[in-house]
Amino acid sequence: MLQSPVRERTIESERRTFFCEYVSMSATRDPRFLKSSEVAEAIGVSKVTLKTWLRTGRVPEPARDPRNGYRLWTAQDVDSIRRMLKAHSTGIAHKGGETR
Repeated sequence: MLQSPVRERTIESERRTFFCEYVSMSATRDPRFLKSSEVAEAIGVSKVTLKTWLRTGRVPEPARDPRNGYRLWTAQDVDSIRRMLKAHSTGIAHKGGETR
């Protein structure tokens, strides 16, 4: 099926607009914050594992960006998770003083 030249230009314009908005959003990301995938990589687990820990309360939920709901992870959050993992691996419980 042939498209009219006007429709082709409209589609191309929409693609360009979407790409520009995507690049703009990526370029404006605050460097003080990490993405969930970056946090997961830093602590040596998968993103799915990190999100499971969030859902079950094993890891505290970080602040969220009010504009888009993205998690705003900080270096302090990563350090806190690392300390929690280290405590758990050495048998020191972080809740209730019990070990498993």
